[in-house]
Amino acid sequence: MPSEISFNSQGEAEMMYFGATPWHGHGTALDAPATTAEAINAAHLDWRVEMEPVYRRNQAGQEIVIPNQRAIVRADNGKDLGMVTNKYQTIQNTDAFQFYDEIIGMGDAIIHSAGALRDGKVVYLQAKLKDVQAEIVSGDMVEGYMLLSTSHDGSLALQVRPTLMRVICWNTFQAALSQRRNSSNVVTIRHTGSIHDKAVKAREALGLTKQYFYQVVEGVNRLASRSFGDNQMESFANTLLRRGKEFDDSEKARPHAYTEEDFICLMDLFYNGKGQDLKGVQNTAWAALNAVTEFVDYHQRVGHGGLRDADDRRQQRAWFGKGVSYKERAWNLLHNHTFINGIPSELIAVN
Repeated sequence: MPSEISFNSQGEAEMMYFGATPWHGHGTALDAPATTAEAINAAHLDWRVEMEPVYRRNQAGQEIVIPNQRAIVRADNGKDLGMVTNKYQTIQNTDAFQFYDEIIGMGDAIIHSAGALRDGKVVYLQAKLKDVQAEIVSGDMVEGYMLLSTSHDGSLALQVRPTLMRVICWNTFQAALSQRRNSSNVVTIRHTGSIHDKAVKAREALGLTKQYFYQVVEGVNRLASRSFGDNQMESFANTLLRRGKEFDDSEKARPHAYTEEDFICLMDLFYNGKGQDLKGVQNTAWAALNAVTEFVDYHQRVGHGGLRDADDRRQQRAWFGKGVSYKERAWNLLHNHTFINGIPSELIAVN
């Protein structure tokens, strides 16, 4: 499929959404906010996973159990999702969503989407926080969301984190406000114990979410008030992409063809991306950050594919993978460095 959305054996997309139709057009549309139970049913996530022993065949041709290894299998269709150790404990979809209820619950947030990716290996729920929004300039709104995610292949712990959404094109971004990678605002629970015993601690951590949101908005406002011209954008893009001989010891260094394509795309998005023509956004550092977030969410090459390819790993990358680090690096560069005459930003730290 052209998206990473999981489909069940009946051909139904394992996803639901409330509000705007996703770009891939899949999923069950709801005309009213859902409870977690309704979200699970609408997204067809009412299946369980089981842990099964793993066998190997010895020299005598006998099947013996491999110690300390278990396979995670979907009970509804028998698909193998991953291999884990004996210490691993499964977190069922219903338990993960119940955890959301325990720490947030109805009234403080509205579930906008929920679903499974990669045959059910990753499950997520995204909820919009009530009364958490800000208008950066006229017509350019950002809103606060919470993203709950877990995995059934051992790749992700159960995690709840704040995320911001730029409404004009649904770009997502997270800000690196500290060297601790926002650890005070992110709740991470490993698959090795009871998740419900940690609900109180999670509520305390997420109580800082609004504070985090408005700190980020302050940072966005600083970017929107800072002029950013052609030369600065080119220097920023060079630094972000590590493009040019400044980042290579070779005198004959030439940027890779992929890097050149990425550079051209970033520059184009700075001028022509969604919402970049708004007064107050044009030619600002905020426009530079928006170019990066739109690039990661909609254009960046995944694997050896081409720019803008509908790759089945794009959403996974943008939300949980390298795309997150890419956006955080852009945020840090724009806030902590200046860009003059094409000189790499690392050499001109702002006091």
